[in-house]
Amino acid sequence: VTHASLLSLAHSFGNEQRMEGSAGVAQWQQKFQRFNVFTDDAEIEELTGLVAENVEGLARMYTLLEQAEGTNSALSLKKEKAATRNLVVLGRSRSGKSTFIRMLQSPTHISEYVSLWKRDEPVVQHSFVIERDECNYNINVTDGPRPPREPQQGTVESHSNPPMEEIHTVFFTIGVSGGLNSDDIRAITRLGHALKDHGNAFHLLITHTEGRSLAIQQELEAEVRAIPDLEPFFADHPSVKVYFSGALDRDDLLMGNVDSIEAKLANVMRMRTLLLDHIVEASDCAHISDTDLFHQVQAELDDTENNVKPARAAA
Repeated sequence: VTHASLLSLAHSFGNEQRMEGSAGVAQWQQKFQRFNVFTDDAEIEELTGLVAENVEGLARMYTLLEQAEGTNSALSLKKEKAATRNLVVLGRSRSGKSTFIRMLQSPTHISEYVSLWKRDEPVVQHSFVIERDECNYNINVTDGPRPPREPQQGTVESHSNPPMEEIHTVFFTIGVSGGLNSDDIRAITRLGHALKDHGNAFHLLITHTEGRSLAIQQELEAEVRAIPDLEPFFADHPSVKVYFSGALDRDDLLMGNVDSIEAKLANVMRMRTLLLDHIVEASDCAHISDTDLFHQVQAELDDTENNVKPARAAA
């Protein structure tokens, strides 16, 4: 669909849907309901202003979301072929793990506002199905908490609930605004070493980049690869790639910033396509019981148990 035809479609759609007063607001609220926007009183007030002043822009926003949603292949359980991909997503709190997972499920996911304080949440597992190349892929994604300060405790197997013996990809998230700290670098190095014998299993994911162009993203990747403490890591792990993700901005919709929505949505869909291509192509998997971290932590647990038993007996 060309830009001009999209504008024409949105304009005619807006004229047809123009209604006066609260009836028009209610109608548009119902249409946007499936995108989880224009829900509370403050957002409805913004919607009222858009209906009164920029209904064509409102219609164009809806058309963009509707078309993008259509690219998200619906479940088709009639496919003869099926496959499973298990992912683990690790990273600091607020680094964009949950938003990334929801964007994988739908390119029209609209990110929520970030609160000033967030409690560490338990491990959550998400499951959904995507259709690619005449095959249904069952995607299981474990949204793990931040890796603890002691990297030897931040094992992949401890972030899977229920435990997954086979893991195809581990993503470590880096929020573009939060950057990297020393704990992140230690965790990246540790995880990369643990999965070094499993080919394409470990990668970095820079999040919140929906507003960054491809050229800017390439600059960010170069910057990460040039970090002195990570240069040896990338040299030893040439298979590690840097991916990007992001999601639509809620403020853009509330304010009717159609051009910004169109640009960010195109960016989100491009990044999502690259990520899904990687996920479905990652047929090799890491068996958790084979990783270095598993054996190291198991040895630590055995030592702890051996030390505790005599102490308990003496007590």
